[in-house]
Amino acid sequence: MRSPGCTSNAGAREIPPRPVHSPGSKCNLMSARTVLWAKFRICAAAIVCCVTGLPATSAPSALDRMSAAEAALQKIQAGDVRAAALIVRRGLDQDPGDALLHNLAATLLLITGDTAGATDAWKACLADDPQDGLACYGMALASMARGDEAGARSYLRRSNANGDRAFILLADRYLDRLDHGGVAGWGIVLPEPLAPAAHAMDGLAAVARGDHRTALTELAAALEGLPGNPLAETPGLVMTFQRAHPIGFGYPPLPSGLGLVNRAPKEPPVHGTVVVAPDVQGSAVGFVTFRIDGAFSCIVNAPPYRYDWDTSRSPNGVHSVDVVVYDTQGAVIQQMHRRIRTFNANAPSRPPADEERVQQARTMLWNLMALHPSKALLAATAAREAHALGDTASVQKYAAQAVAIDPSLLKQMARFAPDLHAPAEAALWRGDPKQPVVALTFDDGPKPGITEQLLAILTREQVPATFFVIGRHATAHPDLIRKMADAGMEIENHTYSHPNLTLLPERMVEEELMRTVAAVTMAGAPRNKFFRPPGGNLNATVTRIAAKCGLTPCLWTLDADALENGSPARLVEYVVQKAEPGAIILMHNGRLTTVDALPAIIRGLRAKGLGFVTVDHLMPRPELAAKHPATAAAGYRVMKE
Repeated sequence: MRSPGCTSNAGAREIPPRPVHSPGSKCNLMSARTVLWAKFRICAAAIVCCVTGLPATSAPSALDRMSAAEAALQKIQAGDVRAAALIVRRGLDQDPGDALLHNLAATLLLITGDTAGATDAWKACLADDPQDGLACYGMALASMARGDEAGARSYLRRSNANGDRAFILLADRYLDRLDHGGVAGWGIVLPEPLAPAAHAMDGLAAVARGDHRTALTELAAALEGLPGNPLAETPGLVMTFQRAHPIGFGYPPLPSGLGLVNRAPKEPPVHGTVVVAPDVQGSAVGFVTFRIDGAFSCIVNAPPYRYDWDTSRSPNGVHSVDVVVYDTQGAVIQQMHRRIRTFNANAPSRPPADEERVQQARTMLWNLMALHPSKALLAATAAREAHALGDTASVQKYAAQAVAIDPSLLKQMARFAPDLHAPAEAALWRGDPKQPVVALTFDDGPKPGITEQLLAILTREQVPATFFVIGRHATAHPDLIRKMADAGMEIENHTYSHPNLTLLPERMVEEELMRTVAAVTMAGAPRNKFFRPPGGNLNATVTRIAAKCGLTPCLWTLDADALENGSPARLVEYVVQKAEPGAIILMHNGRLTTVDALPAIIRGLRAKGLGFVTVDHLMPRPELAAKHPATAAAGYRVMKE
């Protein structure tokens, strides 16, 4: 591209796929369809422009820019940062001078861990508005993440004039803590979403002073106030309290090449009419298309292949210029892109945006860049403080939460909560066939409306049962977990999100198991001892990881799944006829057929002379042999010793 030049990018995809010829050229023999297509292209070109082309289209409307920004923010809130990035990139292609979209792109890059890209993107913002407080704050956090403390403090000072003071104050105090630590409490009340960070700072200061009671209170308040899943780090920017790596990133990294970094042009602004032309000329060229800010501006199908762009008709600022050169057969010869800054005395203004909507969007960006303390760090610290106070229940709760968020903390937490790392036993498929008992087990759930009915029947019939719960359901309905525990039911682990564990990386297997342990413990129930792999998918790796987590695999003897969506009578008949002494019977917590059939199943099994125990009571306990010879020989545990 000539004056201004553009970088070449050969080898782009071919569009359009059919031949196109310039007027007056000799056409090769073509099919009727191809001839018609070529004529359509040439006529369209003649209508749009003859040789010199038409003026560039106007800039995108303020409504278009705001709609793109709001749509991207909604995607981020839903956790889909990649979709948000694609929306922002399209917006910047159409309007590369929009400050809100630049800030949004930079924020996306930062919260997904691309500090270098975020820095470049914010430089583009500050090139247009050096006083942009949001961009200065973002630059401060990117500098902090890279270990540039001086740069971080410098940008925080710049942000202080036009930024949110609470965010800036927290970042500044966090830098102080990284530098000097401290035992003095902060004592400052911050607005949401920053209040948990203030509690965390006060709690860690109390830890340094040896004030265990205050520390536990403040750390618990911080954990309670942090948004999102309590068993995962808060999405966004995480305060690690480690000087070497002060910020963690709660969103997954973005794929490279999404084009969010639109660096400011190095060349001085242009004005007046600018000739835009490709490097390629000659008989090989069929036609050339020109786009300004993503909008079609001109198509030229005869030499000289150039477009006279009247920049005075475009708003001042940065614009993207795209030129695509096609040969006479419609294949791309050359594709060029450049960003150009314009400045004209009488240029039209950018379409005004709704200031209220702009401020709402910027507030959301500030909140996306809020510093949140690490949940794993707070929970692990709270477990240690609870241990110092002799608060066993809190030790179990916070140790399980810490390991659920960060499985690498398992050994460390096991020093305070030994049950986290209790030795597991071999997989359990059934109890001793010589003993007239069975274990009713219910997978999935808890599920409101179904779980209560199952518990009512089991309680009325005085039948203990084992519920293998899904962790995310336990997190959503802790009240049902407590009802199960209060009813004397055994609550065990069916993973957090019900995946095929054999297809997951080892760390994800740990997370699936330990998050469920934490969900059950945090709801106030005893810690899991067994886990049931979804679909029965189990291998040596999963078994090894489960053993490290202190969990014994529990499968089943009798699977009633296929009949639980049909007739209750058929389900009753199947279970009663097939059940044998020592059987582990698999049913589900969430199906009405199971609820309707359960009373008759209990009556039928009792009529066969079978009693009911939980899974835990089917496991042999050799250490009881001397104390309870009959029980030990039977191969199941007694309820009370």
